Amino acid sequence: MFTVELLREKILSGDEINKEEAKSLQKADLEELCEAANAIREHFCQDGFDICTIINGKSGKCSENCKYCAQAGCYATSVEAYPLVSTEKMVKDARYNAEGGVLRYSIVTSGKRLSKKEIEQVCESIRTIKKEVEIEVCVSFGLLEEEDFAKLKEAGVSRVHNNLETSRRYFPEVCTTHTYDEKIAAIKAAQRAGLSVCSGGIMGIGETMEDRIDMAFTLRELGVNSVPVNMLNPIAGTPLENQRILTVDEMRRIVAVYRFILPKVSIRLAGGRGLMEDKGVKCFQSGANAAISGDMLTTSGITVQSDMQMLQKLGYVPRLNSDKMGNNIDFSTVTACGECCNGCKKKNSGLCKGCIEADGYVPEWAGSGRCKVHACTRQHNVQFCGLCREFPCDKLTEIIHWNPNIIEQQMNLANQYHGFRHDV
Repeated sequence: MFTVELLREKILSGDEINKEEAKSLQKADLEELCEAANAIREHFCQDGFDICTIINGKSGKCSENCKYCAQAGCYATSVEAYPLVSTEKMVKDARYNAEGGVLRYSIVTSGKRLSKKEIEQVCESIRTIKKEVEIEVCVSFGLLEEEDFAKLKEAGVSRVHNNLETSRRYFPEVCTTHTYDEKIAAIKAAQRAGLSVCSGGIMGIGETMEDRIDMAFTLRELGVNSVPVNMLNPIAGTPLENQRILTVDEMRRIVAVYRFILPKVSIRLAGGRGLMEDKGVKCFQSGANAAISGDMLTTSGITVQSDMQMLQKLGYVPRLNSDKMGNNIDFSTVTACGECCNGCKKKNSGLCKGCIEADGYVPEWAGSGRCKVHACTRQHNVQFCGLCREFPCDKLTEIIHWNPNIIEQQMNLANQYHGFRHDV
């Protein structure tokens, strides 16, 4: 007989649960399940929280017939339609979000895929963003091919978003203008191009809990490291306009089960979070550790400022989670490069010796010119070596993340804590 405790210990020991074991969690005591999921999250992911925002880079008139979507051209909705937004608007929006502490900025466009001409256009916008704003750029441009993803990577994109939406079994009930296999082919093409992938689905579109579990196992097989969990926000004019909205407890169970199946990934609350009375707080205590902040594509969201305050209260630290997030590197065995993070900048490699020596660990930001494993959050322009297990150090969190103006005190405390000089 499977119990929450036995499955939790199995995962914490480094094993994976199978589908039968995951299904047993459907009827587990909710509080016990959520507490165990949070323990798994703490073990593998610590206190990091991956926060991103999105811009609706091209809106409406979509050729696809996804039943939940306000942008599908076949449904009578009130969504505004417009072509690719200008570079100036993207840069302005990216800068605004970066200044608010957001670490990832995602450009999302409607349609089955961008055209070759549109890809060239948006690549120029991405290059400008990367030149002028210190923020990671993610994209959701539809069912592209490997050569398209390679161009985007060269322009500065680090991650591609492509939701599976639901299980293979249920997908034909959601969309008939493209296939599940087309989605999986696009995900694998992005991965071959060297990009990480963000992929998840929408809950409450008529699927069963078994469908949700099946999708999670597909994502695990694909090696996806960021999993958006959307809750349907029924839109007038779409076929799902009268669909029942899920409860907070239903969403808690979903993210908790996902944490058991996907112990090391970023489980990201996305669309629909604003419908929850607590704006997702209980889910963030049940295994979720990432979110889309700000407005969604066609619906209002939660402000970045409100989310940052929430994260502080919950004890989370905004930071990027890597492709190998949660592999529990023992930083006590890592040798520092000697020049701390400024040394990494001088080498312009994006890596320091410590990162390289930790079991070949390579963050997804390699080559960006800064070691982001051994550095504080970038918006404060403070860098310190994080060779303790915590990132950032327990004793530095309050000062560094919530009072960025006292750099000298930050550095003095870092020097005392680690026993060697730090420079900014």
